[in-house]
Amino acid sequence: MLPNRDDILYTVNDCCQSIGLLFSKPAQLEAYPINAFITDLENAAPTAWKTASLEAFSGMIQLHCLQQKCYIKGFDSTWFYNNKDKTMYDLTVYLTNNALDLE
Repeated sequence: MLPNRDDILYTVNDCCQSIGLLFSKPAQLEAYPINAFITDLENAAPTAWKTASLEAFSGMIQLHCLQQKCYIKGFDSTWFYNNKDKTMYDLTVYLTNNALDLE
């Protein structure tokens, strides 16, 4: 089943919570800049794991989506580096628009 944007928003929020990044409201998550997310993740990770941490986070999103029987076509950690000027809202739109139903 294809997720709607709210489903994707909750998935991204769950993934953020799992790494200790907490938002009090969905709007706060949506407004969070991708560049700030990359910086925060890199600052929290050991030096050798900066890229791997973003790859792991991207993989976590894909795994959550796979549990819901969908796959996000073309999504991996490079999306974050290619969209540093965007926000998490833009991420949720991209994920929603590129979801493929696996059923």
